[in-house]
Amino acid sequence: KTTFPKGDFRKHFFRGNNLLATVKKVAGLQKFREKKYPERSLAELALLFTLSHPDTSTVIVGMKSREQLRANLKVAGLDLLSPAQMKELKAFEWQREFWTEEVEA
Repeated sequence: KTTFPKGDFRKHFFRGNNLLATVKKVAGLQKFREKKYPERSLAELALLFTLSHPDTSTVIVGMKSREQLRANLKVAGLDLLSPAQMKELKAFEWQREFWTEEVEA
């Protein structure tokens, strides 16, 4: 039921079914995280997933507060994900730049 004001870039990205499809995907990932990685936040898991890819040498993260900075830095001291863990998380992958077209929810 979320709506975005005129001129907000999200209005284009999340048009049609795209917002619902994204919410469903994230809800599934959240359930998976709660079951398999309850000690990790979604942000930590996303950073670990990105850093664990063999072609990744660095990650540029955003932060708006010291709390977010601390959470991001915490990941630096964690073990990378194993190939088996990476494979599990690939189930939540979706088309890059999906917002260029409408997707099915």
